[in-house]
Amino acid sequence: MSTDNFIVNKEVTLVPTAKRHVIRINDMKAFKNEYKQTNTIRSRELITVQTNAISIFVNEDIPDFYEANADSYIKYYLTINGQDFEVVPINSQRNGIKIIKTAQTIVQSSTSLVIEESIKSAYLTIVIEPFTKYSSPRISNIKILIGKKAMI
Repeated sequence: MSTDNFIVNKEVTLVPTAKRHVIRINDMKAFKNEYKQTNTIRSRELITVQTNAISIFVNEDIPDFYEANADSYIKYYLTINGQDFEVVPINSQRNGIKIIKTAQTIVQSSTSLVIEESIKSAYLTIVIEPFTKYSSPRISNIKILIGKKAMI
C-alpha cells in the first residue's frame, strides 16, 4: 500500500505540562460463587491444658443489604466437655453468651455462662446461612481466647 494518499505531519510540538496515563486491565475473568444453603465448620480440639474460661473473637462481614436480623446468619457453638453452648463473639455488639467460665472464677456478668467443672475439652462449630445462593456473610481473624481468672 502506498503512503501517497496519506498526509504525514512531520512537525512535533512539545507541551511540557502534558501528561499521558494508561490504565490497562488484562486477563479478566468473570465468575460467580454459589453457596450451599447451610455451611458448617467444625474445629479440631482447642484445649491442650485445663482452663477456667473460654471465648471467641471473630471479625464478621455481613453485607448491608441483608435483612434487619443480620445476626441470625452466623451462629457459633462451643462444645465444652461434650455439651453444646451457643455463643457470640466477644468483640460483637450482639446479645448472648460471650464467655464460658467455671464457678471458680470471681466476676459474674450477664454475658457469661458459668459451668461447674473446669474446661477440659472444647470445639468450635460455626454455621453460616447465606442470604441468597450468590451472597454469603464472611468471617475472618478467628481467635480462641482461653484463660484463668485474671483474664475475666
